[in-house]
Amino acid sequence: MNKHEGLCLLTEREMVWSAVLADVLAKNGIPFVKEPVQGAGVAAYVGEAAVACRFYVPEERLAAAQLLARPLSLLFVGYDPDLLELTAQAFFIFSFAFLLSGFAIFGSSFFTALNNGLVSAAISFLRTLVFQVAAVLVFPLIWGVDGIWLSIVAAEALAVTATAAFLWGLRKKYRY
Repeated sequence: MNKHEGLCLLTEREMVWSAVLADVLAKNGIPFVKEPVQGAGVAAYVGEAAVACRFYVPEERLAAAQLLARPLSLLFVGYDPDLLELTAQAFFIFSFAFLLSGFAIFGSSFFTALNNGLVSAAISFLRTLVFQVAAVLVFPLIWGVDGIWLSIVAAEALAVTATAAFLWGLRKKYRY
């Protein structure tokens, strides 16, 4: 059984910031699982500060985020009906990116743990720069303002594809 069944990855943060994030989540009553991450003995060489933590939240929080898109947007931009509509729609579309983001983060961490920094860096670079920039430049031309928010979801989907390709392509080398 998967120990993260029913959870989706919220984020991965350095140990220094993980205590702050854990405190914020706890104070807001958001259940989470905090899991330390170490790659290829890095902590043994540079100390505990190099260790990161992954934060997982229940998948139903995604549905809650989508249902609360309008009320939460109302808190911040309720003074302008047009901006409220834009923000609520953006919140709803962007929330799907959280379902996909964990796979590429895992893939990058996985290859770091295997001491393959080049592949790890390639996944991170593709995810955070290449795919996002390309999608942000193209998608708004096709879908207008919604294309801005869809671009992040598409970039995450492309990062999942790239990560899967690296995992598949290097499976024989690492024998997994």
